[in-house]
Amino acid sequence: MTKAGRRIRKIHVWIGVREGTDDDWFRYFDVEGAGAACGFCRDTGMTWFDFDFFSAYFAGEVVDVEHVTGEVAYSEQFDAALGAACEEHGVRQADACFTLIDFDGATHVGRRYHGLTLVGVFEFSA
Repeated sequence: MTKAGRRIRKIHVWIGVREGTDDDWFRYFDVEGAGAACGFCRDTGMTWFDFDFFSAYFAGEVVDVEHVTGEVAYSEQFDAALGAACEEHGVRQADACFTLIDFDGATHVGRRYHGLTLVGVFEFSA
Protein backbone atom coordinates (compact mmCIF):
# COMPACT_ATOMS: atom_id res chain seq x y z
CA MET A 1 0.00 0.00 0.00
CA THR A 2 1.30 3.44 -0.77
CA LYS A 3 0.45 6.98 0.16
CA ALA A 4 1.56 9.63 -2.35
CA GLY A 5 4.03 7.15 -3.82
CA ARG A 6 5.45 6.20 -0.42
CA ARG A 7 5.10 2.90 1.38
CA ILE A 8 2.78 2.77 4.41
CA ARG A 9 4.61 1.35 7.42
CA LYS A 10 3.67 0.66 11.05
CA ILE A 11 5.57 1.73 14.12
CA HIS A 12 5.04 0.30 17.61
CA VAL A 13 5.61 2.94 20.31
CA TRP A 14 6.43 2.15 23.93
CA ILE A 15 6.78 5.07 26.34
CA GLY A 16 7.01 5.62 30.10
CA VAL A 17 9.45 5.41 33.00
CA ARG A 18 12.09 2.70 32.74
CA GLU A 19 12.45 0.09 35.45
CA GLY A 20 15.82 -0.59 37.07
CA THR A 21 19.27 0.54 36.01
CA ASP A 22 20.75 1.25 32.60
CA ASP A 23 22.33 -2.23 32.71
CA ASP A 24 18.89 -3.77 33.37
CA TRP A 25 17.53 -1.89 30.34
CA PHE A 26 20.29 -3.11 28.03
CA ARG A 27 19.95 -6.70 29.31
CA TYR A 28 16.21 -6.57 28.59
CA PHE A 29 17.00 -6.07 24.88
CA ASP A 30 20.16 -8.23 24.71
CA VAL A 31 19.09 -10.51 21.88
CA GLU A 32 22.75 -10.85 20.80
CA GLY A 33 23.88 -12.24 24.17
CA ALA A 34 20.75 -13.97 25.45
CA GLY A 35 18.99 -14.88 22.22
CA ALA A 36 15.37 -15.85 22.67
CA ALA A 37 15.85 -15.65 26.46
CA CYS A 38 16.19 -11.85 26.38
CA GLY A 39 13.40 -10.15 28.30
CA PHE A 40 11.90 -8.39 25.30
CA CYS A 41 11.93 -11.62 23.27
CA ARG A 42 10.17 -13.49 26.08
CA ASP A 43 7.59 -10.69 26.44
CA THR A 44 6.80 -10.65 22.71
CA GLY A 45 7.18 -14.33 21.80
CA MET A 46 10.05 -13.57 19.43
CA THR A 47 13.33 -15.45 19.11
CA TRP A 48 14.99 -12.45 17.45
CA PHE A 49 14.23 -8.89 16.37
CA ASP A 50 16.04 -6.58 13.98
CA PHE A 51 17.86 -3.68 15.63
CA ASP A 52 17.88 -1.91 12.25
CA PHE A 53 14.20 -1.13 12.92
CA PHE A 54 14.62 -0.32 16.64
CA SER A 55 15.14 3.11 18.14
CA ALA A 56 15.26 4.35 21.71
CA TYR A 57 15.34 7.74 23.38
CA PHE A 58 16.34 8.55 26.96
CA ALA A 59 15.39 11.93 28.41
CA GLY A 60 17.84 11.62 31.32
CA GLU A 61 15.11 12.36 33.85
CA VAL A 62 11.37 11.95 34.24
CA VAL A 63 9.62 14.70 32.26
CA ASP A 64 6.16 15.43 30.90
CA VAL A 65 5.40 12.86 28.21
CA GLU A 66 5.20 15.52 25.48
CA HIS A 67 8.95 16.05 25.80
CA VAL A 68 9.54 12.41 24.91
CA THR A 69 6.86 11.85 22.26
CA GLY A 70 8.48 14.50 20.09
CA GLU A 71 11.53 12.24 19.81
CA VAL A 72 9.56 9.34 18.28
CA ALA A 73 10.59 8.76 14.67
CA TYR A 74 7.99 9.93 12.13
CA SER A 75 5.75 11.19 14.97
CA GLU A 76 4.96 14.35 13.03
CA GLN A 77 2.68 12.09 10.94
CA PHE A 78 0.68 10.84 13.94
CA ASP A 79 1.43 13.22 16.83
CA ALA A 80 -2.22 13.87 17.76
CA ALA A 81 -2.98 10.14 17.84
CA LEU A 82 0.19 9.48 19.86
CA GLY A 83 -0.73 12.15 22.41
CA ALA A 84 -4.26 10.76 22.69
CA ALA A 85 -2.93 7.22 23.13
CA CYS A 86 -0.60 8.32 25.94
CA GLU A 87 -3.52 10.03 27.67
CA GLU A 88 -5.77 7.00 27.17
CA HIS A 89 -3.20 4.71 28.81
CA GLY A 90 -2.41 7.10 31.65
CA VAL A 91 1.14 7.86 30.49
CA ARG A 92 1.68 11.44 31.56
CA GLN A 93 5.36 11.33 32.41
CA ALA A 94 8.27 9.48 30.86
CA ASP A 95 12.01 9.22 30.80
CA ALA A 96 12.27 6.96 27.76
CA CYS A 97 10.63 5.53 24.71
CA PHE A 98 11.47 2.83 22.23
CA THR A 99 10.02 1.99 18.87
CA LEU A 100 10.08 -0.83 16.37
CA ILE A 101 9.07 -0.44 12.76
CA ASP A 102 7.13 -3.25 11.03
CA PHE A 103 7.42 -5.46 14.13
CA ASP A 104 5.43 -8.70 14.11
CA GLY A 105 5.86 -9.90 17.67
CA ALA A 106 2.96 -10.70 19.98
CA THR A 107 2.21 -7.36 21.60
CA HIS A 108 -0.71 -5.91 23.47
CA VAL A 109 -1.49 -2.20 23.41
CA GLY A 110 -1.76 -0.98 26.99
CA ARG A 111 0.63 -3.61 28.38
CA ARG A 112 3.81 -2.56 30.17
CA TYR A 113 7.15 -3.81 28.89
CA HIS A 114 10.01 -3.18 31.35
CA GLY A 115 8.19 -0.13 32.69
CA LEU A 116 7.17 1.34 29.34
CA THR A 117 3.62 1.05 28.03
CA LEU A 118 2.91 0.05 24.46
CA VAL A 119 0.67 3.02 23.72
CA GLY A 120 -0.07 2.09 20.14
CA VAL A 121 0.84 1.00 16.66
CA PHE A 122 0.73 3.90 14.22
CA GLU A 123 0.84 4.15 10.46
CA PHE A 124 3.29 6.43 8.69
CA SER A 125 4.71 6.76 5.21
CA ALA A 126 8.37 6.64 4.36
